[in-house]
Amino acid sequence: MKRHEFLDQLWEHLPGVTTAEKVKLIEYYNELYYDRCDRGESEEAIVAGFGTPKEAAEKFISEAVEGASDAPQALICPPPVIVAPPPNTGHAPPKNDPPPPRQQSSRTDPPPTVKAKITQTAAKAKTAVNNNILKNKTFWTVYFSAFVITFPLTIAAFAVMIALTAAAFAVLIAAVAGTAGVLIGMAAGCVAGVYYMATAFVVMADGNIAAGIVQLGISLAAVGVGLIGIFICTKLFKLISTVVRKTFKKEK
Repeated sequence: MKRHEFLDQLWEHLPGVTTAEKVKLIEYYNELYYDRCDRGESEEAIVAGFGTPKEAAEKFISEAVEGASDAPQALICPPPVIVAPPPNTGHAPPKNDPPPPRQQSSRTDPPPTVKAKITQTAAKAKTAVNNNILKNKTFWTVYFSAFVITFPLTIAAFAVMIALTAAAFAVLIAAVAGTAGVLIGMAAGCVAGVYYMATAFVVMADGNIAAGIVQLGISLAAVGVGLIGIFICTKLFKLISTVVRKTFKKEK
């Protein structure tokens, strides 16, 4: 049960008690409730500790009758008296006496000093707003100008970077192709030298020894140049692969 439900039912179970005594009893239970709330108890536990509203009302009436044997009429009123129930708020009902009316001030306009302060504050606020608008306009003007200037430059720089990258790849492909062509040429020279070397022995076997020796020398020179070219092309391939590998590692 909630606190306001307990207090409402307690009020209803006191039909023959004066309003003043009811208000005192309500205030008493409110004080108990808030004291126990400060100690960390929940609303349901506190209200359950009060007992039922009927038991609390009977206890209050019996204690009031026992303690007021000399003047019981101060507590108990005749049964015909009907007391209006309190509002369903859980608090003690307000007194019937209306609050005194407020005295309205005869002055309707603020004093001159207040008027001056209001005018000064309004002027400062207007100046601050104008300054803020001016700052915003300046900011957007500078931002737009910078965008108009830097955007074409950014596009141009990006195009230059793409062109340089394409040129670098073109040079790289050309180097690879050239090296591959030289390597193939040198390999072909080696094969031709070996072939002429074999034919030189045939020529010498036919009796033309001088011509065979010349042909053998030329074939040996061709084979040597081919081997040197193959060695150089192999080194160039390794160098190109190393450069490409390092370039891609830096980009990552």
